[in-house]
Amino acid sequence: MKKLYFILLLSILCIKADAQWQYTNGPSYGLVNSLGIIDTTVVAGTIDWGIYTSTFNGTTWSVANMDSSCDIDMVSFGTKGADIYAGTMTGGVIKSLNMGMNWTASNAGLPSHQVNCFAINGTGIFIGTDWGGMFESTNNGASWTAMNTGLTDTLVRALVFNDTDIFAGTYQDVNNRGGIFLSTNYGMNWTEMDTGLIYKNVTSLTVCGTNIFAGTSGGIYLSSNNGRSWTAVNNGLTDTSITSLVVSGTNIFAGSPIGGVFFSNNNGSNWTAINSGLTNLQVEALAIGGNYLFAGTFGGGVFKCPLADFVGINEINKHDYKLSIYPNPVANNLTIVAPQSAVIEITNIQGQLIKTFTTTGNKTNIDVSAFASGVYIVQVRTSQGVEVRKFIKE
Repeated sequence: MKKLYFILLLSILCIKADAQWQYTNGPSYGLVNSLGIIDTTVVAGTIDWGIYTSTFNGTTWSVANMDSSCDIDMVSFGTKGADIYAGTMTGGVIKSLNMGMNWTASNAGLPSHQVNCFAINGTGIFIGTDWGGMFESTNNGASWTAMNTGLTDTLVRALVFNDTDIFAGTYQDVNNRGGIFLSTNYGMNWTEMDTGLIYKNVTSLTVCGTNIFAGTSGGIYLSSNNGRSWTAVNNGLTDTSITSLVVSGTNIFAGSPIGGVFFSNNNGSNWTAINSGLTNLQVEALAIGGNYLFAGTFGGGVFKCPLADFVGINEINKHDYKLSIYPNPVANNLTIVAPQSAVIEITNIQGQLIKTFTTTGNKTNIDVSAFASGVYIVQVRTSQGVEVRKFIKE
């Protein structure tokens, strides 16, 4: 009976694949082309109107206070600890130390280039610019140093860390240079990694497990060998001009300027449009915060969609259900049934470890009453391998 209950529950969750977007009441000026998340604060960057913040998942928005030297045309965001960095069109980098409410310039050594992207790992902050290439700061943005050895295209539009390796996506220039570059020594040297990449206008990069995805003007490409080769994965995309890519667990989301938002949970083999309620399909930016996927649109403000709408898609038949968890959704006590002793890890949808423990029997009860509402991932490791389940905390 318990196995039947679990299978039926997953069937119900699969029906929720038609995600529903909700308008977030702003920002006041809706030309949103960049989004950032820090803790529970959503930060929206606009063209001509500066930065807006929301601490209530977009229910209300507040305009940020910006120093008079700050450029008000936003392009990108990055976060390091409690600090937020913003890239602008002509004013370099600006920085906030108070959750996006106040901003000051942070540009020593940085020419007046458009700052398109950030990659932050440890003490290093890397930015990609138009025509200036790569810059790094090791002192929280107080000063910047060019890092362009081997980088033959200086129109850098996307950055991502894969462990300690850095990938840079560039936009093809007038000399037909462009594509993807890799640095294995924190930006000291760059090597072109373009095998199989037909479209070399790279706009976005993200990592999902051992796979790297690149969004381009001609669709999405996948590399499963750390960039040595790339394969187009565009089945189901009705618009191949990709503006942004984000990952939540094994779910990948892609934004486009005409087709809205697309979703894949099978490493890009298939994409499905998820635009119900999204009244503006000109998606310029995506971000994941708390229990929501956020979309910034050009002229339509910010929309949000519950991540729980994607739980369970294509889960049926993935496993033989020797492992089960119930009830799901759960309010207080979660039961995990495994065929043998196991190491169990529970993480939130952002991949942060919430709880880990070892079981000795085949049935374990866990008090989750103190967990925040949202989606969680349970990883159960036994001598027979690893199985993964998801549950919703009400």
